Amino acid sequence: MLLDAQARFEKQQARFDKENGILLEQIRLLRQQLYGKKSEKMPIGGPQPLPLFDLPEPNSIEPEGKTTDVPAHTRKQGGRKPLPEDLPWVEVIHDIPSEEKICGCGPELSRIGEEALEQLDIVPAKLQVIRHIRAKYACRHCEGLEDDSPAVKISPAVPRLFRNPSPAPASWLIS
Repeated sequence: MLLDAQARFEKQQARFDKENGILLEQIRLLRQQLYGKKSEKMPIGGPQPLPLFDLPEPNSIEPEGKTTDVPAHTRKQGGRKPLPEDLPWVEVIHDIPSEEKICGCGPELSRIGEEALEQLDIVPAKLQVIRHIRAKYACRHCEGLEDDSPAVKISPAVPRLFRNPSPAPASWLIS
């Protein structure tokens, strides 16, 4: 009888130890979820959460092979819209003085290009586009290596009220 009671006690003690271990693991997992890192990733090799459902998936349910075609994504091009071609265009050419068109090595500089700035100018009852063209010059003989002056010379920039292309300054004073 004493041996039988001791066996029951040991069996009950083993069951309590197992249940206690499960409860401690659940408390640890709940504390981890509540106070631990907030991430959906589970640590690799670390303790895994207890499964919510211990049921095997039925074999009769198979995922459908239905696919949906999604059209390709296109992006908008950046920058501003081009100014209308039907407006009258006025070209203002800004050039450097003829004294500065001579290279330090002697020959005259050659025109190699230009930079253009387009502004929308609003004149009362008239719209026009003013295109400022700044001529650029360089020496074809020495290519700017003979002296300390810049290799490419360009006329000074047109002073503007605003940095971005916008209506001309006179249009702001009229309103």
